[in-house]
Amino acid sequence: RFRLPRLSSPTLAASLMALSPGWREGKRLGLGWRPWVHLQLPRRALAGPADRLPPITNKNVTAASRRQNRMASQAKTPQDVAEVRKERDRLLRRIAPGDIQTRRLVHNNCLKAAANAGLPAEAARIYSEAVGDIREENLNVKTFGKLMEACANADPPDPDAAKEWAARAGALGFDMELTITNILICCHARSGEIDEAEALFRSRLLLGDGAEPPDKFTF
Repeated sequence: RFRLPRLSSPTLAASLMALSPGWREGKRLGLGWRPWVHLQLPRRALAGPADRLPPITNKNVTAASRRQNRMASQAKTPQDVAEVRKERDRLLRRIAPGDIQTRRLVHNNCLKAAANAGLPAEAARIYSEAVGDIREENLNVKTFGKLMEACANADPPDPDAAKEWAARAGALGFDMELTITNILICCHARSGEIDEAEALFRSRLLLGDGAEPPDKFTF
């Protein structure tokens, strides 16, 4: 097994690790600071293609997808969304085809990017790719929430498209009534349709005791 010679100076050892392309690649991929990896494995073990890297499971997906999630949070343009999709494809190669929950998370991160950039057409495209990968019934509330957010953040906002996604979520049995109300209020308000937004707000206040009450996003 490959091993580096023993270094007498901890400072020198740390400096060499920091300069290593393998260490930088490991850090970029969310593998963290693992001195035993850098001391025992050749650099190509960390810097190689996705199929040489450790598989991603539900246990380590948060760390592995941290870069993608950060990119999605900062997405503002179609180019930003395209980069998030590339990162998704790279991550999916390391996730087992049957691991629906983990694969869904990286698809939802792509939808988050499209929602933040206000690109409903791109969100619909990502949705179709997710359905082709894990099937529609395996999507979740967050999936449809981001699709509706993309409609609300579009220029101009598209309340009708948001309602279509809400209807689709309802047909699949997802319980997201408050989320739907909040996003539709936002859509109508940004479109200058104040009466429609107010009517939705009042309808939420008039719901019975069994309904979820308004939250800060409603207001």
